[in-house]
Amino acid sequence: MSTSNAAAAALVDAVLRSAPGVRVIVTSREPLQVPGEHILPVPPLALPLPGGGPSPAQLRQNEAVMLFVERAVAASGTFALTDTNQSTVAELCRRLDGLPLALELAAVRARVLTAEQILDRLSDRFALLTGGGRAALPRQQTLRTAIDWSHDLLTAAEQRLLRRLCRFAGPFTLDDLEGVCVWEDAESALALLSSLVDKSLVAREDVSGVGCFRLHETMREYAAGKLSAADEGARVDHRFVEHYRARCVDTRNDAWHRPLDWLAWVEREIDNLRLALHLCVTAADWSRGLEIVTALGPYWSTRGTRECRQWLDALMVAAGESTSLPAAAFRLRGWCDMRRADGPAARPWLAWAVTAARLADDPPMLAEVLATASIAENMAGDLTAAARLLDEAETIAAGGGLYPVPVEIVQAKAVHAFFAGNLATADELSVTGERLCREAGDLSYLIQMLLYQGQAAVLTGDAAQAETRLEEALRVARQLDDRPAQYDVLTLLAWPVSAT
Repeated sequence: MSTSNAAAAALVDAVLRSAPGVRVIVTSREPLQVPGEHILPVPPLALPLPGGGPSPAQLRQNEAVMLFVERAVAASGTFALTDTNQSTVAELCRRLDGLPLALELAAVRARVLTAEQILDRLSDRFALLTGGGRAALPRQQTLRTAIDWSHDLLTAAEQRLLRRLCRFAGPFTLDDLEGVCVWEDAESALALLSSLVDKSLVAREDVSGVGCFRLHETMREYAAGKLSAADEGARVDHRFVEHYRARCVDTRNDAWHRPLDWLAWVEREIDNLRLALHLCVTAADWSRGLEIVTALGPYWSTRGTRECRQWLDALMVAAGESTSLPAAAFRLRGWCDMRRADGPAARPWLAWAVTAARLADDPPMLAEVLATASIAENMAGDLTAAARLLDEAETIAAGGGLYPVPVEIVQAKAVHAFFAGNLATADELSVTGERLCREAGDLSYLIQMLLYQGQAAVLTGDAAQAETRLEEALRVARQLDDRPAQYDVLTLLAWPVSAT
């Protein structure tokens, strides 16, 4: 606690002891920590929602917009919120995190700049946001001096943690903080974080029921400058990538056995995971980058493959002429093309995956790759090659293999049966696959097995069976928020629904 706060705390405590009936209202950058204190945090102003916005009249009711417009009108005499600039003003308020001082300093610029020009110049917000009123305290006349004042009151350890937290692009947990930012004294992490939260320099928020923390964008930009000045950026970046690489690898089995929890974790961390991948591409750290991308395979499959393909391509370019690319990366790249129903484009990727798995002497991966390659050959029209690959995959998998290898073999066999016209066999195999999925708790492949059963029923003209299987597949796909699967199921479901 600062000297001034300690003095204020002593004064309030003395008053309350001498006059128990007195009530004291105090504004402070941190709790006074006196007996009977009740904390009422003052959050930033409410922000307009992103995306398509309401009318100017409705937008004026938003707290942040209301403050900006009021101060801009006072500063310029001519500013008005219109249909033309309303989306810019809303984005400006979001970029400034609803911080009243930042909004007021930005509004002063309305004397000479349009809202669009102010927004364009926010890339250097600390140079732009100056010129507060002469009556204000010196520390409130520019955004930088306001934050400098608060920063300078921190202990050295608090300053160190704050600058390292700028690396997080999204919400982070205490575990994330300990893995990335604290290497001198991990036991102090909670106390330091609590202090920064108390001082309103770090925001606490609940994300899907998990207690998380975040730096407002303005504070993140300020802290990034401090991190650069301390010459710690490279070490923090390395720890950041390693933390998320390890988390992805350690939890990848959860994608099959606890898919809802795993997807919730990925959704919560996706901005940080994307930043880790960006750092890998920039530093040509392709090995760790590919580990992250491939471990997130089930996430890409539920949310679409374009981003996955882009990361894989960028990391493979970064790898240059290396011959050590993992089979999992080639397999996932081929799967991306298969998801676009482009079997021929997937074939070379999967051929490289087979070679890489053989060189690595990795039987489970080789069985997975061969099964996937078999599906691609069926899609490309070469049923003979598909059968050959599938036979080898079955032989290897017979020696044992952890989930999801067994269900991937069943899937490849079911697909081959469809292409060979053996609908009864395809249906029987998908029932077996359904059982394996339910035993494992795997919802992703369960959708596929139910879809195959529905497809077999459609092709045999059993509208009732098709509707039953496909409606369950749709429920699971919605539960998982698997958007490509929902498209596939709805496309097939159109027939039995129209036939009944």
